[in-house]
Amino acid sequence: KRDEKARNDSIARRAALALAAIPQDHTVLDVSKAGPALADCLKASRPDDVKIAAMKAIASIGPKVRAACLDALILVFKEKNYSVDVREAAAIALGECANGQALTGDGFKTLKAGIAEEDDKISRACAFAIGKAQLTGEQAREVFEEHRID
Repeated sequence: KRDEKARNDSIARRAALALAAIPQDHTVLDVSKAGPALADCLKASRPDDVKIAAMKAIASIGPKVRAACLDALILVFKEKNYSVDVREAAAIALGECANGQALTGDGFKTLKAGIAEEDDKISRACAFAIGKAQLTGEQAREVFEEHRID
């Protein structure tokens, strides 16, 4: 291919999918150093398939790349113009980054608001993501009261 941007996007997508395929509990590779590069793949200028591949890798790696990727994931999820698949992948990756850890501030508020969205794929992904985080009693009560079924 002579189109440099398309070639770079293809390489980024394939690299992210390769990172996602690495079993995290059986590797000696320090994949946490890939966090900034994966977060860079979430820029608005990247095509959706590159973003989704990067978010699969982020979800696979989990809390190890939280510091580098959390803000970028929140920005992707908040962008309502992105496709449902991109926003769903962002919610899943947010949940995996917060797996067993506290989720405060904008991350918690964003996922909590996502539960109330009309699209079932997004609301379900947000609910699972919040369920993976270590919520405080106040946060759990807040989610329960706002989203309980009467």
